[in-house]
Amino acid sequence: MRSLNRWFPLWMVAFLLIFAAAWVFTGKYIYETAAYVDQGCWGNLSNRPEEFHPRYWGIETGHDLSAWWFKDYREIELIQEKEDLRISAWIREGETGAPWILFVHGLGSCKNSHTVLLPAAMMVHEGYSVMLLDLREHGASSKIDLLHTAGQEELQDVLSGWRWIHEVKGIAAEKIGVYGVSLGAGAVALAFAEEPRMGAGWLDSPFADMDLLWDPLDFNMFPERKYGIILTQCTSSRADTSRHQGKQGPKDPRGVKGGHGGSGCCSDVGKVGRWWWWRSWP
Repeated sequence: MRSLNRWFPLWMVAFLLIFAAAWVFTGKYIYETAAYVDQGCWGNLSNRPEEFHPRYWGIETGHDLSAWWFKDYREIELIQEKEDLRISAWIREGETGAPWILFVHGLGSCKNSHTVLLPAAMMVHEGYSVMLLDLREHGASSKIDLLHTAGQEELQDVLSGWRWIHEVKGIAAEKIGVYGVSLGAGAVALAFAEEPRMGAGWLDSPFADMDLLWDPLDFNMFPERKYGIILTQCTSSRADTSRHQGKQGPKDPRGVKGGHGGSGCCSDVGKVGRWWWWRSWP
């Protein structure tokens, strides 16, 4: 008994150390699995503005989008010196003075995806100037750890694109709109709250409430609400930027439109987006 009493504190310390290490390892594994950014762009890496096809998991849907292909675009890099990041983007300029729209893709996607190329092409055909960028950890932009932050850091990439259009191209703030899909919509919502001059936004499949989003854990076959990790695979059709930054609330007069796309090729979403841009800007 005396021997047991003597060794008991050491056993407890060893148990606590092992438990703490296991807890940290499990949390790190779950976080890195749920937040991992796949580099395949859903099979769309071969797409370019002059020729793109709708693909999911690398399989073409069979929709013919050739009527929307466009040329005369160029690639640029947005440099974020504070973070030592390079954000890759395509721009296609319309006529002098034309409004601009910045397009931001979703999680695991990139600017090569038809989910942003198609609506961008529709705007090009209507005379708008467009920018499509790759968020950090995606596409041709800088890679740090291949993990996303549910828009908390990606919002800086959106702001970089918006400010480049505003400051470098000299476009008035009220003539710049931002279109985001999924993770991109979440980043746009956060950027919209951060930058009060941002005048119009379209959010396709954004998140509504960070506290209610647990889809990645469920998607990756982890028990819901067990580990207390808040990540997003944007699924809701509502967005409330005031919950994230507290700078713009529900009465904000600026134009923000949210929606959720249907299955297959997103031409219907593009049509709705085109109608809204027309109605929102004089």
